[in-house]
Amino acid sequence: MIARVTLELALRKEFDYFIPPELAGQIDVGSRVKVPFGPRQVMGVVTALVENSPHTNLRAITKVVGKQTLVTPKILQLARWIGEYYCCPPEIALKSVLPEAVRKEKEGWKEQLFVRALAVTGELPKLTKRQQEIWKILEQRKEIPLQELLALAETDAGTVRRLEDKGLIQISTQISERDPYAKENILPTLSMGLNAEQKSALQTLIASLNEKAAPGSICLRRVRENPPPPFFSTPPAGISEFTFRRRRLPHLEIPGRIYHITWSTHKNLLLSPAAREKTLAACHFWHDKKIHCYLACVMPDHVHLLMRPLPLPQKNDSVYSLSEVLHSIKSFSAHEVNKVMGRTGPVWNDESFDRLIRSQNDLHEKWNYIWNNPRKIGLVGSMEEYPFIWFPGNEGEKTVNSHPPEADATRSHADSHPPEADATRGGATSVESSRKISPSTFLLHGVTGSGKTEVYLQAIAHTLAQGKGAIVLVPEISLTPQTVERFKARFSSGPLKTLVAVLHSHLSAGERHDEWHKIRQGRARIAIGARSAVFAPVDPLGLIIVDEEHENSYKQEEAPRYHARDVAVVRGQMENAVVVLGTATPSLESFYNVTIGKYTLLELLQRADDKKMPVVRVIDMRQVARKEKSPIFSPQLKEAITQRLEKKEQTILFLNRRGFATSLQCPLCGYVAECPNCSVSLTYHRAAQKISCHICGHSDPAPTICPNAKCRNPQIRYSGLGTEKVESTLAKLFPHAKIRRMDSDALKRKEDYRNILGDFKRGKIDILVGTQMIAKGLHFPNVTLVGIIYADLSLHVPDFRAGERTFQLLTQVSGRAGRGDVEGEVFVQAFTPFHPAIQFARRHDFAGFYEQEIEFREQLKYPPVSRVALLTIKGRSEDKVKFSAEHLRKELEKVTSSGRVESGKVGKRESEMGAFEFAGEGTESPMPTFSPAHFPDLIIAGPAPAPLARAETYYRFQIMLRTKQMTRLSQILSSVTQTLKLPDDVSVIVDIDPVNLS
Repeated sequence: MIARVTLELALRKEFDYFIPPELAGQIDVGSRVKVPFGPRQVMGVVTALVENSPHTNLRAITKVVGKQTLVTPKILQLARWIGEYYCCPPEIALKSVLPEAVRKEKEGWKEQLFVRALAVTGELPKLTKRQQEIWKILEQRKEIPLQELLALAETDAGTVRRLEDKGLIQISTQISERDPYAKENILPTLSMGLNAEQKSALQTLIASLNEKAAPGSICLRRVRENPPPPFFSTPPAGISEFTFRRRRLPHLEIPGRIYHITWSTHKNLLLSPAAREKTLAACHFWHDKKIHCYLACVMPDHVHLLMRPLPLPQKNDSVYSLSEVLHSIKSFSAHEVNKVMGRTGPVWNDESFDRLIRSQNDLHEKWNYIWNNPRKIGLVGSMEEYPFIWFPGNEGEKTVNSHPPEADATRSHADSHPPEADATRGGATSVESSRKISPSTFLLHGVTGSGKTEVYLQAIAHTLAQGKGAIVLVPEISLTPQTVERFKARFSSGPLKTLVAVLHSHLSAGERHDEWHKIRQGRARIAIGARSAVFAPVDPLGLIIVDEEHENSYKQEEAPRYHARDVAVVRGQMENAVVVLGTATPSLESFYNVTIGKYTLLELLQRADDKKMPVVRVIDMRQVARKEKSPIFSPQLKEAITQRLEKKEQTILFLNRRGFATSLQCPLCGYVAECPNCSVSLTYHRAAQKISCHICGHSDPAPTICPNAKCRNPQIRYSGLGTEKVESTLAKLFPHAKIRRMDSDALKRKEDYRNILGDFKRGKIDILVGTQMIAKGLHFPNVTLVGIIYADLSLHVPDFRAGERTFQLLTQVSGRAGRGDVEGEVFVQAFTPFHPAIQFARRHDFAGFYEQEIEFREQLKYPPVSRVALLTIKGRSEDKVKFSAEHLRKELEKVTSSGRVESGKVGKRESEMGAFEFAGEGTESPMPTFSPAHFPDLIIAGPAPAPLARAETYYRFQIMLRTKQMTRLSQILSSVTQTLKLPDDVSVIVDIDPVNLS
């Protein structure tokens, strides 16, 4: 038998090795092995077993590491996809799925001496007083580590050994697991009650989990001919009139366009069957009068309507008002509903959710979604008719409770072939992707404090009951202790009892090793951690939760430059698992995938227990600066902090910049202390009395006079501010307050995270100052005030996502306030207070922000409308780097216009999904050709100096490519960068779907 091995060397090849008879039966796909490679012995992973090899005189595998395969076939497939899509060697991708502590040749278990009491018949032998004390401890504990016993009994090992000689105890070597939470005392908790929104979201997730658990289950699918007509029978007229909306209707109405409208009942009123029938009649009453109704569906607590406003009589360039038509439908139906249900009062919420249908495929997607909605949540079976759905027949007649033509012919077919689309982003569905997209990716959009975590917990409970496991990703390590505590408390007892494993970089190597093996051995069926936890070997996997899915920290900044959220979606598809992306501020990419039908939207628009959203007050710091030089706190914020201190309530102050001052300047000669390695100024840290670079780590002692030899002015000035200065100023303003700072400078030890958050939870801290690590996910009911020092700090950077990040950060930080019984208050200090990102965040209006932001992205072809690949060329000679960047652009233009890579050979690639195999040693095949027709929308920008032109002594130039067909472009970029001849001291970094453009 031959083993095909991927080595821990980035050679982009697999190598064939002979399996010796003594190792036969010990090696499988995924096994870690040690093999000879030249004069060395190197580690690798078996990626295939074959009968024959094109090579002769194969060398034998030296050693098998571990009794169990470490890489499951699905994880191996995922690693291959990462290497293909993110343009990195497959060996690097494969290393990323295994923690370093697990990859070592020697197994990293900690062995320890344990003392166990033996059964004694008859009387005890004569014991000394010290031996009696030891025996009493052992009678209570039965088994205990030797070192712990010595400490409790205050004795030595010799005394214990004498008990062994008397046959009372047994001392043996055992594996001692290192549990990072072993000292935590966690009390079990029970499931909490859910409100109507939470119940609806959970029921949808459970329905999807059940569908995944039953491979034979079917879901009725619309046949291709039914009925959505062509998107435009004639090209739509131009915009003749538009109306800005106050609520959640679109910003403008475009004549000839189709809309998907949804509105819900007031206070989750459940409509009776008779009430649903009356509402359905009101929906299709205006068909062919003021609207063309494609499909109407009345659910127990909401309504779907797919329709197009018709032209006004004698005015073909104008249409009936969408808002007026909706008002008529809702008013008429509300009257009828109250009549048949014998009630009074409001029936519908004022707000309606409304989106523009943008394409024929989009229309079909929404049609299928509405048609299957009653079946998906279990109102009717997959083969049953839902009585409260309507669409016009082929001749335009009104048909109540009809089903689509040819639907009968489709009854026996399962919905096993969802539309082809890219796995994780928006884009051209029919051109780019060759794989099927699971409909079971959900975007859980819940406002801060809406109870998303409880939905996660109960969805995981259902997953465990099915015999499967779950992965929970959190963006910040600081969130892990709080998350782990809640999950351990829920699943530490009861019929669903399981271990909860933790995976993140702040664990010791031994802890990481033991936690990983808990998962691989199946003892821990829940894995929680930061982005690398997406590779946790949970098997079988039923559910992946990505909390705060919008966070940039899910993106890996070193090779492989994967995005954990997108990898989670792909892994969910590979393993037939449900994926939930949870957030209060969705990324535009994820929400765009909702609008085009790739993800399913679940919404929690109210806080749990009917708690109010915090009141947000925007302070114009320009007015404050006229009265006070270099202000940090506005008078309003200082007064609010004083009031909270008097009431014994807590405050969080947020500033996303650490240090004391951002630069050191001389007012006489103009000298600025800059990093010798990077094109940034040095930050002053007063506690350490140093100035340091936050890019490369360079630091110098803080000078007391101007470093310029010709100046030497003692009146040097530190300008700007960071969290350290905020903390210092607070101590002067509020000398009796207990203040702590939480940033990477203040947290030196791994337990500092838990200690500070624990003290804050117990009320030992009055004011917590911090950077973005305190901005999301934390739940402290006594926090009633949040202050954002410089809200517009992240707005003025050269990045198309600047507005999106500012909106997300402000919304998340604001959400820390008012999560208890007292209503929260938020003060947003800004020098540009009327910026749309700040104003939309003030109103907690994500829908409004999305609508205005997506228009800007569409105009400039930025994500999520298209995809981005960022090429960074770097070297220590600026001229060489610039010349190399210009040469690279020419090569890219040549390849994408000719459709062929001229030179270079690599291993054989077999599929777009990345399930490729490299041929055996020495076997190569030419790169495939690429048709220029694959890139009709390709935009190449640059080369230009990077926003951070010099970093860690390297000059940097960038080329940005934008297209919808990123998978194919990734293949070209991979081959071009491998074959391109550049100077030895110049290198190229390829970043697919970057989140940081600096």
